[in-house]
Amino acid sequence: MTWREMSPVTRAFLGLAVAICGVRLLLIKQYCLIIAVAAAVPLHDHFFPALLRQPALLAAAFFAPLWTELQVLLRPTAGRMNGTPSP
Repeated sequence: MTWREMSPVTRAFLGLAVAICGVRLLLIKQYCLIIAVAAAVPLHDHFFPALLRQPALLAAAFFAPLWTELQVLLRPTAGRMNGTPSP
């Protein structure tokens, strides 16, 4: 399917997804540095929840949306753009 065969709403959605994905790709270096620092220097603050101190959670919070955006951009189906899995 080409861009011309898609509806204007689908093209707008994919354009927005490309913009967001581009920003995430530009921020990969900074996020990896933050994750590495969080793994090397643990945070010891009793006001900061223990769950949020985990570098793995920070990595998942960054890379999971990036992965879903890449899936939508590579194969833009209605289910993927809706957030539901498609066969």
